[in-house]
Amino acid sequence: MSTSQIPSKNTSYNPQSAGVGKYNITVEEDRILRVRVSGHLNEEAMNSLTEELRMILEKRGGEANILVDAIAGVEISSKARKIGAQMVKWPQIGKVAIYGVGVISKVLALFMIEISGKENMRFFENEEEALKWLRQKKHTAIIYGVDTGKPVTPVGVRDAVVGCFTQAHKDVLEKQMSALTGVMTPEEVEKIRKLSIREMIRDYFGEVGGDFEKPTKKSIIAVCDKLAEFAKQYRSPEIIKEHYGEIMELVNKL
Repeated sequence: MSTSQIPSKNTSYNPQSAGVGKYNITVEEDRILRVRVSGHLNEEAMNSLTEELRMILEKRGGEANILVDAIAGVEISSKARKIGAQMVKWPQIGKVAIYGVGVISKVLALFMIEISGKENMRFFENEEEALKWLRQKKHTAIIYGVDTGKPVTPVGVRDAVVGCFTQAHKDVLEKQMSALTGVMTPEEVEKIRKLSIREMIRDYFGEVGGDFEKPTKKSIIAVCDKLAEFAKQYRSPEIIKEHYGEIMELVNKL
């Protein structure tokens, strides 16, 4: 997918694994990804599904909750279950709600939960209950490294801005730095990537009359406004709004 084809609300992906299970991934509101599955999901199908999901998560940035719709009936092979168990461990995945599974499939899915160690995964009788749980706000949340259950500082919010922008524009930066591949190690390229974002944001603080080392609520908001304007070149309005809103949750605690 090119940079211009950014997943946004109600964007659907419809790949299928030949002759076996089928799946469909839809990007919905409230940072929820709906995954519809049916048929027999073998190793090939699950690998395809996880790769597509990984790509979507990288494009969107931040954390997302997963709604698994298995109402059409699904069987999951042993190897596919192990792949799924590794997938739900990804740090980008928050809650996982599953509905529509039969008794046998539920037993197999429970096994997947056990081997994954995922605590935020539950089964529901219907879609309404599943969505209600997914949309519940956490009492305390970690937003780009900042624990909202503890006192929030301007420096902490500034670092969250850097982390958010770095994560959200990872693919764009990687494309710009592709010339360094083979010349430097992946670790060195990653360090330069993070430094380039940090210096860009430092410059923005200067442009709005602020101080990167001594950020204030006012200067952080002004910098976020400039970053949102910059992001319009690469991201959809929906994704920009989501990321901006996450940072403003922290700003409002200052």
